[in-house]
Amino acid sequence: MQRNKRSKERKINLWYNPCEFSTKRQVPVYVNYKGVIVKEPFRLDILVNDKVIIEVKATEEICSIHKAQLLTYLRLTKLKLGLLINFGKEYVKDGIIRVVNGI
Repeated sequence: MQRNKRSKERKINLWYNPCEFSTKRQVPVYVNYKGVIVKEPFRLDILVNDKVIIEVKATEEICSIHKAQLLTYLRLTKLKLGLLINFGKEYVKDGIIRVVNGI
């Protein structure tokens, strides 16, 4: 499953790069809880132009926990927009969900 997810991340990178977008994969996000840095960082699947987080999934259905995960990443990074892309749907366009932080 992890290998399949990484190949999907590479495909998304290929979609954005011809458009001259800056993309970064597996970006670590460290959590500071009451002054203590949590040892293992969260990892953003893809960060586009340092503004949009893309979280990649390959499941039959997107659950509320997936949306909450992306919203947590948005809050920790103080970013406003994220896309949850589910490759488990018949058509990828049916598996894209926009998540917004604080608007």
